[in-house]
Amino acid sequence: MAAIDDVLAERAKQDAKWGEQNHDPILWSAILGEECGDFAQAALHARFGGDKAQGLHDEAIQVAAVAVAIVECLDRTATRKAQERKCPHCPCKFPLEEMYGWVCQMCFLATPPPETASV
Repeated sequence: MAAIDDVLAERAKQDAKWGEQNHDPILWSAILGEECGDFAQAALHARFGGDKAQGLHDEAIQVAAVAVAIVECLDRTATRKAQERKCPHCPCKFPLEEMYGWVCQMCFLATPPPETASV
């Protein structure tokens, strides 16, 4: 389990450095691609010689940590979407937002704010 511990430690470093990251999938793809490129460079240096060969393990850990960060972000996004408040008065698809005073922008009926709304 040392590998998992290393990945979790790297995730903690990433969070300390960058904070919670909630990128769209395209940006995550670019970030992961950059980390995979670093790993590929270290692998080539390990095979053919070069100064990056010693970083192979660390680069693999960073690839795995970024992949975990992507999954964490996807899970947060899914949770937020599941928690979006929809109008209980009409079949519209508009989420209710505090900035509109929890009033539906389709039927204009008010809904109690989340802390007082019944479940």
